[in-house]
Amino acid sequence: MMTAHAPWNQLPIDILSSIFERLDLEDRIRFDLVCKQWRTNLKRTPQLLWLMLPYDPSSQYMSFFDMYEGKVRKLDLPRSAQGGWFFGCSKGWLFLATGTNVDNLRIFLFDSISRAQIPLPPLSTISSFEENFTARRSGWNPAACIISGVEVSSFDASQCIVATTFYDNNKILALCKPQDDRWIIVEGLLPDGYFYGNLSFFDGELYACILCGDREINNNQAPNIQTHFITLENHRVNLKLISSTPPPTYLFFAAVDDKRILYHKDCSRWPYLVEANGQLLVAGGNDDNDYDGGSDNDDDGGSDHSADNNDDGRDNDNNDDGGINDDDDNNDDNNYVTSLLMYFQVATFQIMKIQTTADDTLHMTGLTDLGNQSLFLGAGDCLAVEICDKFDKNCIYFLHDMDYSSGKEYPLVSREAGVYNV
Repeated sequence: MMTAHAPWNQLPIDILSSIFERLDLEDRIRFDLVCKQWRTNLKRTPQLLWLMLPYDPSSQYMSFFDMYEGKVRKLDLPRSAQGGWFFGCSKGWLFLATGTNVDNLRIFLFDSISRAQIPLPPLSTISSFEENFTARRSGWNPAACIISGVEVSSFDASQCIVATTFYDNNKILALCKPQDDRWIIVEGLLPDGYFYGNLSFFDGELYACILCGDREINNNQAPNIQTHFITLENHRVNLKLISSTPPPTYLFFAAVDDKRILYHKDCSRWPYLVEANGQLLVAGGNDDNDYDGGSDNDDDGGSDHSADNNDDGRDNDNNDDGGINDDDDNNDDNNYVTSLLMYFQVATFQIMKIQTTADDTLHMTGLTDLGNQSLFLGAGDCLAVEICDKFDKNCIYFLHDMDYSSGKEYPLVSREAGVYNV
């Protein structure tokens, strides 16, 4: 007589736990993919993030830094993904761009474990694509100069919605479902002077931070949240726009000993949307900017970028320079000091919690406690992670990594990393 055994996908939890504890990290990830029962029935300790390391287009694998083990993990790439450009992640998916020009540029959702690639519609299906997206950088994948952010609504690619923002045309939002034929463009929703920033899907709705480069507009408007309804085939997307105000102070002054080194105090903020402990947060760092214009005698350690006559062609007609004495340079046209290098330094962070009131309106309140979680912020994204005993909780681990492609007038320098205690 044969002994009846329980189905393989209904193993007792103690046996599953015993198997799981003997697996290395890669196999633990594969363990999750076997079936839903294994994934949901087993309670595991929190796993820290893998940080993706810079990818060499000539490489056959991609590398990640395992923060918990302190090791570099390498995962093989399928031939179809080799030579592409990886930009950001959402809900466990990486975003992959292949192609060397606008005509053959393709975007995919990429699973680094299963190595699955799911195509997204060609960007060329966007109306007036070639006319509106013109930025190019020598040696860069064209998508790196076009796409500023991508988010998906779900781990399940068959059900998810993809939202994309752009650098050049930053007043539009593009939506699609994987394997759609074309993108749906959302435009005309933003107030004058505003553009799209960070995106996040939360509780079935799409949230978007909108920012304004005009401080006069920003200072005269309180933060508010607008709701719009967008139809995507048979799905309705609720889009909530969150206006972000700049830091309250904006001090601009020159260094006492060198008037070619200028400072902007608390001059900029880039907000990130992140889900933490079941709540949607807006986290942003206030930055100090330093502008180093070099010295008049060109004694700058070998750099020959600066010119003695300071003929930079950038006029400051309003002369609103925080008190700089223009007479020193005998500059008749009141030329503004051209920055040879611009440095960004994080001064402080602010975290706001988005809440719904009894009358179904939304407002934001300050938050000073993340509980047992910490935020990891950098490269245009922010994630909340439940912290183990190797790392501090209630902190923001940040990498302030400026995108050099945006430096059209002068080099941008920002390679700051640190930990901020909330």
